[in-house]
Amino acid sequence: IAQGNERSSVAIANGGAVESMRTITDDAREYIQAADGLRQVANMSVVVPDAVANSADLLVITYSATAIDFLAGTGDWMKLVVTVDGTAVPPTDTGYFQFCSSSTWNSLSHQFAVKVPAGSHTVKVYWQVFDEGAADPLIGLMESKTLSVQRHN
Repeated sequence: IAQGNERSSVAIANGGAVESMRTITDDAREYIQAADGLRQVANMSVVVPDAVANSADLLVITYSATAIDFLAGTGDWMKLVVTVDGTAVPPTDTGYFQFCSSSTWNSLSHQFAVKVPAGSHTVKVYWQVFDEGAADPLIGLMESKTLSVQRHN
């Protein structure tokens, strides 16, 4: 990647210990179509309590799932957005990234890091599919989902 074209962000921390960790899983298969727009992934929401009062911390968020863009054609893709307290968490300047663009099942994972102020925080995962090809109705499928959040001081 040419310098200046990186599609990531960096949250710098001092290597503090893990204060708490929350993990949720859901094996149910979920479907989405382009007409559905941006929608929260079912059961992928977790509240991370304040571990040390009045302490700004780093959240390390990992989301993984098995996904497919069923009937995917050229240009069809699935985006993923992770939010903390309603604000999109980067890996990119747009707050979302391409999670899947394949018409075969894939096991996918992505990790995010964001500094947060003291207090409890709610982490949610959203998804959307884009049917650019329009030859067939694109259907996104996701299952075996895991959301894990570590809070570091």
